[in-house]
Amino acid sequence: MKAIKAIFGSVMMLRIFCENCGSEAFVIDGKMACCGKPVDLEEVKQAKRKRESISSDRHGKPPRSVQKEILKHQLYQCIYCGGGLRGKRKINFDHFIPFSYLGSGNKNFVASCKDCNRIKSSMLFDSIIEAQVYIQAEREKETLKNYLYCGGSYDVRKL
Repeated sequence: MKAIKAIFGSVMMLRIFCENCGSEAFVIDGKMACCGKPVDLEEVKQAKRKRESISSDRHGKPPRSVQKEILKHQLYQCIYCGGGLRGKRKINFDHFIPFSYLGSGNKNFVASCKDCNRIKSSMLFDSIIEAQVYIQAEREKETLKNYLYCGGSYDVRKL
């Protein structure tokens, strides 16, 4: 295994090549994210740092044409809680994979309401459904209403 301390903007994550899977994977709680294999701590100590993406203060929004496409695909609903995004409600174009990991990109945006964007923050999820479950549970704790999301689905690997 070869360990790298990968730097994404202001976030550093350990990444190791997994011989079992034949690909690189992040290390979460001392285990490979791909297969759960424990990581050799001696190798982690020797890992070198490598910048993967440049940090920027400008997160920006997708172009107007992309914003319209996203809203249409999501049927003008928040991707996380299903609330309507028409009228006076503020629309946030959230980087589903946090900006600090990838930087900007038009395919990484989803439309969300202000509350859901705040709850999600810079958290990383494996799927939209996983994010929806987490955010809806947090909304309930804060006594915020959840709605039924009926918009289009997303494959996170294609964002």
